[in-house]
Amino acid sequence: MNSKILSTIKSKFDMKLINKVMILLIGFSSLFLTSCIIEEVNQVPADSMNEMNVADAFTWETSATMVFEIDAVSKNPEFVSGIAIYKGDPQNGGELIMKGTASEEVVFTNEIQVSADLEEVYVVCLFPSGNTQNMIVDITGGIFKYTFNENTKSTKSATAVIPVSPDCSSECSETFTATSGNIVVSSGKTICVTSDFTGDVTFQNNGGTLRFCGNSTLRNVNFNGNLTVSIEIAASGSLQATNLNLNQNNYKITNWGVLNISNNFSPNGILINYGTVNVSGYNINHGGTLKNFKTMNIAGDLNNNSLLENGGSLNVSGHFNNNSSGTVNNSCKFIVTGNVNQNANLSNLGYIYSGGTFTVNSGAQTELSGGAMIKSKGLMVNSKINGTGNYSSLSVSGSTVINSSGSLMGTLDICDENGIETKNGTIAQTVKYCETYIPVSDCNPVGIGEPSIPDSDHDGIPDDQDEYPDDSNSAFSSYFPGANTNATLLFEDLWPGTGDYDFNDLVAEIKGAYTTNASNKVVSLKLYINVKAVGASSKNGLGIQFDNISSSAVTSVTGAVYKTSSNISLNSNGTESGQSKAVVIAIENIGDVLNRAGGSMFNTVQNGFVGTSDLVVITISFANNPLSTDQISSSSFNFFLVKNQDRGTEIHLANRNPTNLMSYPFGESADTSVPGNDRYYKTKNNLPWGLLILEPFDHTIEQIPLNEAYPEFIEWAESQGNVNSGWFRNPSPSKIW
Repeated sequence: MNSKILSTIKSKFDMKLINKVMILLIGFSSLFLTSCIIEEVNQVPADSMNEMNVADAFTWETSATMVFEIDAVSKNPEFVSGIAIYKGDPQNGGELIMKGTASEEVVFTNEIQVSADLEEVYVVCLFPSGNTQNMIVDITGGIFKYTFNENTKSTKSATAVIPVSPDCSSECSETFTATSGNIVVSSGKTICVTSDFTGDVTFQNNGGTLRFCGNSTLRNVNFNGNLTVSIEIAASGSLQATNLNLNQNNYKITNWGVLNISNNFSPNGILINYGTVNVSGYNINHGGTLKNFKTMNIAGDLNNNSLLENGGSLNVSGHFNNNSSGTVNNSCKFIVTGNVNQNANLSNLGYIYSGGTFTVNSGAQTELSGGAMIKSKGLMVNSKINGTGNYSSLSVSGSTVINSSGSLMGTLDICDENGIETKNGTIAQTVKYCETYIPVSDCNPVGIGEPSIPDSDHDGIPDDQDEYPDDSNSAFSSYFPGANTNATLLFEDLWPGTGDYDFNDLVAEIKGAYTTNASNKVVSLKLYINVKAVGASSKNGLGIQFDNISSSAVTSVTGAVYKTSSNISLNSNGTESGQSKAVVIAIENIGDVLNRAGGSMFNTVQNGFVGTSDLVVITISFANNPLSTDQISSSSFNFFLVKNQDRGTEIHLANRNPTNLMSYPFGESADTSVPGNDRYYKTKNNLPWGLLILEPFDHTIEQIPLNEAYPEFIEWAESQGNVNSGWFRNPSPSKIW
């Protein structure tokens, strides 16, 4: 065996034993008690760790990693939305892991590391308006992609779901392939027309379903008897009709393709549109229903005497009359070139435009809710218009007349470009005047107002969401492993020889805090380091290599602890010189941050000297060149121990690359590293010299192997982490510090 290795092992063993005995002698005056304790300390550790059968592919990670790719569609597109990921429900104390921004242009792309046995996280989207959406995400690894959309309505809406178009390859009782003639539909059958058909159709004997998948023209439709009638135009089809009368309320047309009706259409039945409808004029008779979910163009007037629901784009070139027996539910875009005469029930969740005068007549019930808008040239109010929820807008470019029977109530904002000309009715104190902002959207082509959301630093993040409202270079804080949790780093320091596997030669709590800007770029990283225990007499140091960034990417490093006459050479930015990657020696000599009464051990020998550690805060700035989060994700934090002030001897976690300054040869003693195969810091049975646990950890008493203090450890390792993934929470109480 290499004499240097033998000397190192002997030195460490002797010094550890001498120090333990000295501490115990000081702690007890009785020679008998001292002898008993010395005998206990000298007990040979169990060798079951060396008998473990650990697969070569096992990474020794106690964490799970997941990448999130999230964008957001908000009602305030000039601002970004906030994204936050929590360990558990934030309403019940779930801990924050990460924050960032998302919009239609900015994708929140981030990687998180959590304890391997955590099953789910909570993802919350906070829109600029203050509205929130959240979801629970299973931690399964890989990539999670999602779009939050503030325009998705939770209230009743005609825009909900467009069903898949039928076709003519299934569910057909008969297939009609002729290009002309008379189609007979009867006995509840479904007749599928696959040709470009021109002719007539007759429904008889209880009727049935007629489905068009080609481009067809109907000249006449005949209805004989008490029928159930369904006409379907598939997405691949079109139908031209000149004499189409739905005289019963159980007659229905459903369109996914194109429906052209060249005359005025006056049905008592149902028309549901998921495609495009073009019609000369439309009268919804008593008992009839019109539901438009996509595009409908009416060349003349539209008269409603029953039910009209619009969740798409409804365009009327003439006038619209909502007569006394009518009901209108609008959740998207309803444009009328002429006048609107409102005589019944109208609920508006979207946008209604009148190129003439929008008149609310006596007895009409008109309600706007949640950012809805009515825009018109003129407004005549003879009854109540009421606003509910968030403010909605009445926008008038011409004359506004509120007669004595008229009133504006609730959360309405009226904005008349010329001022309200006649105010003989009632205007509630809740009504605002030209103050509301409604953004342009797919349903609202014009919007109104300017956003009133404060943004002091003009970074696109509202002040009430921005953690740094006066700093345009900073926006949010994210954490490793969590806002209120420390990770624990454990090392054995006898590499390349095996130690006693108590993994307490250096025990340090680590927490990282990122600061990101509005573009999700990292502008700085703080590392908080607290040494919990030292079970070694060597003067070890602690460093970190950032595997995905170069030294030149760092603007500055502050807070590192060095000796007065340090042997660490630094670049002008505070990173270690001679390195291709960014390397920071956080603590050159661990002993320099310890506060203890004496001895070399620290919080590892019971009844011995205990103490505290100075908190070391390393600040790494990337202000000159903010980094994408994937460049400095926590999985790229490569912690290492510098052994006994020998800068050329580094001890890393399993399979983590050494720095450029590592000079001690690999493959000596118990080490089986093969640099050419990216195998580092493993024994022949694949045991490591270091572990990282993403939460606080109770370290072992001196010379108690980890598997004795944590009985589930071996089964976890031998199962490649598939069993007992929370082994680090289940110690034997008498064997931990």
